Amino acid sequence: MKQGKKNLKPIPLAMRGKKRYIKFSAESEKPLKERDVQHSVFRIFLEKFGAIETAKTRLFFVGFGESKQIGIIRCSNKSVEEAKETLEKIKEISGEKVKVKVIRVSGTIKKLKA
Repeated sequence: MKQGKKNLKPIPLAMRGKKRYIKFSAESEKPLKERDVQHSVFRIFLEKFGAIETAKTRLFFVGFGESKQIGIIRCSNKSVEEAKETLEKIKEISGEKVKVKVIRVSGTIKKLKA
């Protein structure tokens, strides 16, 4: 009998749950780096919700454009309002005062990038 890695079937799309993408801008005096913004977003979510609730939001940092200071995060569609509120509560990133504004929420990244 051949022993090896068993192929697991992927979870069907209908069972994965819906997700939403949130486009936000971070205004500060100095340009921010993607790594600093990502760490701050996750730190704020963990402080507010804790590890278990943050995992339930299915938070994922998609990216941050350092030239335009605009970023995108992904979360579950059930936790969009909590994610928007938490983003807007970010007041400081790597020692710089920051004002974060939610620009738009969408079901696809393509609509946000257009």
